[in-house]
Amino acid sequence: MFQHVERLRPALVRANTAWTFAIVLLPISTAVITVFRPSAGTVLLYGGTLILAGGAMTALALVVHRNPGLSGDRTPVTRDEVLGPVTILGVQLVSTAVGAAFPEQVNYWAFLLMFLSGPVESLIKARWEKTG
Repeated sequence: MFQHVERLRPALVRANTAWTFAIVLLPISTAVITVFRPSAGTVLLYGGTLILAGGAMTALALVVHRNPGLSGDRTPVTRDEVLGPVTILGVQLVSTAVGAAFPEQVNYWAFLLMFLSGPVESLIKARWEKTG
């Protein structure tokens, strides 16, 4: 994302700080899920960390896309480049909800749904091409 950025805005710095914080939390939530049995709480903790990282990345993409002046002489972020983080965030939300709703049966296996983000993104892009 930052390959497109030449200038900064406070919103961009805040989103980047949130993403960095999520990355720092990831080893902690990973350690928790290795020590404790799967439960709604542990799935929510791990999924929440992923959602924080995905949400921050989505915010970064949206800020850069909606403010083309941040790109300066560089190529601005396209709508297709924003779709990736948005799709991943959506699948992370669904995965976390499914895993937390069925902690005994599904738990962390729900995060395998994240493999669907690529096909979902491709379907949306194909739909965009059809509608112009």
